[in-house]
Amino acid sequence: MRRKNPKEYAKFVSNNFTRIARVIIHPKYRSIGLGVKLVKETMPLVGTRYVETLAVMARYNPFFEKAGMKRVDTPPPRDEILERIEAMGIKIVPGSWRKTASSLKKLPTAQLKEVKALCIRRLERLREMKVKSRSDLLRRLRKGVDLEAIAKTLMMIPKPAVYLYWENLTINQV
Repeated sequence: MRRKNPKEYAKFVSNNFTRIARVIIHPKYRSIGLGVKLVKETMPLVGTRYVETLAVMARYNPFFEKAGMKRVDTPPPRDEILERIEAMGIKIVPGSWRKTASSLKKLPTAQLKEVKALCIRRLERLREMKVKSRSDLLRRLRKGVDLEAIAKTLMMIPKPAVYLYWENLTINQV
């Protein structure tokens, strides 16, 4: 098979893939299988060969798989800052900046300053990428060593999404 140029590849993806961006079910109707039914019955109607989704929630709720989508497990993206922080022995407790802050209290001053610098770098990177960043945390970290601000910045580490797809075998590839 010959390699496609970028325009041909973009056209192929556009013609053959549909992405599910979000499935929202009112809390009153959750856990009765409505999400599964909605996805399962809608996929054959979209008119493309493949339907795909990226979802963090798929780690916890397998409704896309129950609707017939196949899960593709991939390793989480490498996070250099997180790796350096964990190498220092800092325990990041998901959902608890207070417990993370108490872990930070045990660090020598030099290490704490290094963690602070890494947190500043993370927040500046987010701002450069035009991702909603926490400028209040950045301001606090630039003023001095603020355990709460460091811990809250560490809590912002994103959870990796799961990729799932469904193939409509009744449609030929374009």
